[in-house]
Amino acid sequence: MSASKGSITLQELRLPLKADFVCSTANKPEGTKHSFFIMIRAGAENTVATPLASTHRGLSGDTLTFPTKFTISDVSSNFEIDIEVYGLVQKREVCTDKKKKQSKSKIIWRQVNEAHDLCMSAITPKRFLAITKSAQTPVVASPGGPNAIRTSNFVLVASHKLTLASVGKNKFPLEKVPFLCPLEGHVYLKMQCEVGSKVEEKGFLTMFEDVSGFGAWHRRWCVLSGYCISYWTYPDDEKRKNPISRINLANCTSKKVEPANREFCARPNTFELITVRPQREDDKETLVSQCQNTMCVTKNWLSADTKDERNLWMKKLNQILVDLRMWQPDACYRPLNQLEKMCGIWALFGSDECLSVQCTSAMKIAHRGPDAFRFENVNGFTNCCFGFHRLAIVDQLYGMQPLRIKKFPFLWLCYNGEIYNHETLKKQFEFDYQTKVDGEVLLHLYDRFGIQKMASLLDGVFAFVLLDTANRKVCLGRDTYGVRPLFKFLTDDGFLAVCSEAKGLKDLTHAMDTPPEIIPFLPGHFEVFDLKPTGKVQSLQMEPFHCCTKEPSHAVYDTLETLPTGFDEETVKGNIRKLFESAVRKRLMAHRRIGCLLSGGLDSSLVAATLVKLAKEEKLLYPIQTFSIGSEDSPDVLAARKVAAHIGSEHHEVNFTAEEGIQAVEEVIFHLETYDITTVRASVGMYLISKYIREKSDSVVIFSGEGSDELTQGYIYFHKAPTPKAAAEDSVRLMKELYLFDVLRADRTTAAHGLELRVPFLDHRFTAYYLSLPEEMRTPKDGVEKHLLRDSFKGLNLIPEDILWRRKEAFSDGMMSVKKSWYTYLQDHLESTVNDDQMEKARKTFPHNPPSSKEAYYFRQVFEKHYPGRAYWLSHYWMPRWIDATDPSARTLSIYKPEKDQ
Repeated sequence: MSASKGSITLQELRLPLKADFVCSTANKPEGTKHSFFIMIRAGAENTVATPLASTHRGLSGDTLTFPTKFTISDVSSNFEIDIEVYGLVQKREVCTDKKKKQSKSKIIWRQVNEAHDLCMSAITPKRFLAITKSAQTPVVASPGGPNAIRTSNFVLVASHKLTLASVGKNKFPLEKVPFLCPLEGHVYLKMQCEVGSKVEEKGFLTMFEDVSGFGAWHRRWCVLSGYCISYWTYPDDEKRKNPISRINLANCTSKKVEPANREFCARPNTFELITVRPQREDDKETLVSQCQNTMCVTKNWLSADTKDERNLWMKKLNQILVDLRMWQPDACYRPLNQLEKMCGIWALFGSDECLSVQCTSAMKIAHRGPDAFRFENVNGFTNCCFGFHRLAIVDQLYGMQPLRIKKFPFLWLCYNGEIYNHETLKKQFEFDYQTKVDGEVLLHLYDRFGIQKMASLLDGVFAFVLLDTANRKVCLGRDTYGVRPLFKFLTDDGFLAVCSEAKGLKDLTHAMDTPPEIIPFLPGHFEVFDLKPTGKVQSLQMEPFHCCTKEPSHAVYDTLETLPTGFDEETVKGNIRKLFESAVRKRLMAHRRIGCLLSGGLDSSLVAATLVKLAKEEKLLYPIQTFSIGSEDSPDVLAARKVAAHIGSEHHEVNFTAEEGIQAVEEVIFHLETYDITTVRASVGMYLISKYIREKSDSVVIFSGEGSDELTQGYIYFHKAPTPKAAAEDSVRLMKELYLFDVLRADRTTAAHGLELRVPFLDHRFTAYYLSLPEEMRTPKDGVEKHLLRDSFKGLNLIPEDILWRRKEAFSDGMMSVKKSWYTYLQDHLESTVNDDQMEKARKTFPHNPPSSKEAYYFRQVFEKHYPGRAYWLSHYWMPRWIDATDPSARTLSIYKPEKDQ
């Protein structure tokens, strides 16, 4: 359904001038005169212009004002309005003959002022052509003489394009402003939209209401007018009484008005509207309303007398919702049934303990889906249970998991992730989807091909638990690099528990004296268990479904064009660009606003720039927000600021202080479930910036540059690799260990604040292609790491050239100045927290991965406080290779050079 046409009103246009120009004008009022007017174009027939304003007339403070109000009618929702600023410079030259100067200048300035007065009325296109035509002949007092006064033509000096995404803003950047032009570089204006159509309807509807805790259906006379449904008891009441109440459609969070789910409402011809408003003091839980955080959510069930009447109401309501959300997005609440799919999964099979007790463990991961949760027993197995937490899904139980569909009633699916090729697979295999959930494709693939091929055909990030009650099988699986987390708990007697985070398993009760290990499920693998009648399980098969060095099976069905073969440099660089852009494009699949972490380094800059570019191509109705964090003199913040200005993102900077970081360390370690030194250091900044994003912006789907350093040999220590083969082997090792370090950090710090992470550098096809390249091509070159990646984007102006060749700076290092790093502040603080006696006994106290510094000792202390006896979750510390390193920070290495020293 397309939006109706409407009208755009522009008013209060202002052009700020440069401060130094305003000062010089005040000192020399008889100097050069600049005149401007603004042409507003919306197609060939919709063209208007403002009156003329000049630096001698129309200047209010440091701003030129244009008071005229313009309304452009009959424009579609995908309108583009061009704002064009035209300027005229009138110079008065110095003369030596005072007499001539007085007589001629008075005449000329009188002519100019008369022309100015003429132009102070609104300029039509015809008048504009007449003005510019007359301006082509310079006004000359005496040709070539010292007293000559000349005027130039009106010329285009600045422009900006307004779209629907501009609504709600009042400051817009001007493009192509000449360096010597006095314009500051922005235009201010007030923009209002109004829908042209008026949808109305009247009739009786039966409404479900709460009466003293009991549900009741009441027949109401309903009137749809404007953006509200008002209702009375009788039709005559409409003219003589105030309505009983109103349903404000601007508060509707249903993406589309549809028939009510018959599983929850058996009354025929009923449709559903979910509305939300700020919570009041007297609000309470009822059968139709819920209090969620600071909001009151109401489920409105309205029933028509016939199916045709219901369909007519739904059609008109949907038209209003489309118009409202398209033309007045700031006045609407966003649809709640299509918020981000960030979630937490939890499942038990064969528990001997009371499930009501065990289920309390599932609440440990509520932050992954704080707005809705569900527990469901498996039919026929009283000791088997699924738990699911979902983010921002309010009272949409039929959209919850475990996912089950009528076609496969014996399959139960609980998963966390996004499947980017679900539509491609649907067309390829002619699947008949029964829901709009991308994860439904798992059920169809499993039924047709089995678990191994199912997993290998998925292009995306995922962790899943699939129960097949017909064949008594339980299947687990996780994506190639472990972008989505999954932990497993298995006892010798067959009690199986799985969870998105280890904290959801550590307090489970069981009959064994020795607690079983909680281990991360290996990325790129699937496992099949036999489900016994007792609910206990037995592992039958665990195998990899994808090797990171081989092209994935789903590439056969990829919509991307066939890539040229061969390893000549230009072919390789072209393929890298195509695959990387494809990786970013497929991850635009989102229902919430998209943002991007931007450190100003190569990786995040490439992601952000490509994201902004593709967002414009896909016509997203909002600018991409970018986020950086650091101290005021942080090299990352300065670089990120430069990149954001280059790509045109809506940039946010979060000020980081060492004190704030130190206070956050314990909370960060709790969410990370690790004590690895470099992971904790880097996670503090990422945790704090994620907190800012959740609290201060409306971006929820967050792109990031994780995985590039491991894939493209970006760490500085790769300069010391003995051979290209050794470097290539270590790159693969780092890729396989991502789930222990960088991917773990990125997931936990963002999930702690309900954000969903997207990592295009870990796209299956992109990584497989890059790792298939000759070893010599991938090594550092000319003293520059990631040379091949940098060279692939050389000369494209995608990001600034100095950023393209900026040296690697670890995120935890770049947050603060080169003079004193974040880790140095942290170590100084912990010097007095951990004493020397504790360090002497460190190996005895912590025999597994003994800490070698007071910083590492403190991290371990905090970890043991929350997860005692679970040190084995970290197999080893992350450390550079081929170099004598005692600390993971690149700034401690002998080969590190600050940017200014290069």
